[in-house]
Parts: sequence; structure tokens; C-alpha cells
Amino acid sequence: MLSRKTMFSQDVHIEDELKTKAEQWLQQAYTVIWFPDIANTLAAIAIAIAGKIKPSSPNAVKQLQSLGIDIYIK
Repeated sequence: MLSRKTMFSQDVHIEDELKTKAEQWLQQAYTVIWFPDIANTLAAIAIAIAGKIKPSSPNAVKQLQSLGIDIYIK
């Protein structure tokens, strides 16, 4: 399991179709996780993970902001 940055730094090839899909997921605020096939130096699988906003989220954001922490939600 690697980040895209690590994948590129290790010269792992990512198919254009997979790159496009991952970019779509990122635009939708998903976290993309890559699973490379190191033996063949290519990205075999990418998955997207998303979390739903909970009813308690606004309160948690207010608490963090009161501590001086900037919050960005997409």
C-alpha cells in the first residue's frame, strides 16, 4: 500500500485509465490508496475511501477551531 507520490518516486507505472479514475475520486474528496505490483512495476489496484459527515461533526469542527486549528472540508 503506497501513496501516489511514493509510487512515482519508485518508478511504478500507473495506467492512464487508473490515473483518470483516481483523479475523479480525489475531486470527490475520496482518499485514494494504491496497491502496486512491485514485481511488474505497475499499479495493480487503487481504492477510494470516503467518510460521511456525522451529526457530531459541526461541534467537533467548532472545538478544533476554538483551539486555533484550521479545518477544510470538501
